[in-house]
Amino acid sequence: KNKIFLQGNLNKKMTPNNIINSLYRGYSYASLYKISQRICKFGGHSVINDFISKKLNMNTNDTLINASTGALIGFCEVGLLPLDALKIKKQTNPKSIQNRNIFNIIQKEKFKLYRGAGWAAIRNVPGSFSLFGGYTLCKNMFYKNVDNLSWMETFHCSGIGSISSLIISSPFDIIKTRIQRESFYERTPGRIILRNLLINEGYKGLYKGLTPKLLTITPKLVFSMTISKKLINYFQNN
Repeated sequence: KNKIFLQGNLNKKMTPNNIINSLYRGYSYASLYKISQRICKFGGHSVINDFISKKLNMNTNDTLINASTGALIGFCEVGLLPLDALKIKKQTNPKSIQNRNIFNIIQKEKFKLYRGAGWAAIRNVPGSFSLFGGYTLCKNMFYKNVDNLSWMETFHCSGIGSISSLIISSPFDIIKTRIQRESFYERTPGRIILRNLLINEGYKGLYKGLTPKLLTITPKLVFSMTISKKLINYFQNN
């Protein structure tokens, strides 16, 4: 009696193959986006942080310098927004890009892929500020040998930075995602989405889905940050 159907196709029953496809929908765009983002975020932060610290004659472990550099990197990540937008559309509104490859979409839609760029910047800047600021603050507060943290110490600091980043950036991520999931032919301004959200869902709506984010995104951020910090430290010392 109880039939399970694929979203968007009520006449198609769930099969093992369809379950896998639905769970991994948009994985190609997600892979391109995440790899590019992690290289930009962690690799770029290290390079720019060292450069700014030397120019200002300050310690590379200064919390404010690390946090500010993180905010700058977060702003630069907006350039990767088209990949993020395609990933979200594939996962939440697949009909909008059905039977179209990435080159065809970019050629036809162009700057429509940058819808929500303002909200992405508002999300990324404080999010990356708190990610790297939280990491460095934790490192300076709890450990003495800040230039050579152990794996567990790096893991601990990365966890603090990741959790603070997600909590601070979550409300802006809600607005950005709702803008990006619309089709290319719809355009609802972010302020209208925010107003409707507050009217219909209240302030709690700004943190909708925060728990799943903390449970799923935090481990990925902690893993990426821990590995990148240890690798950067290894290559700098050898």
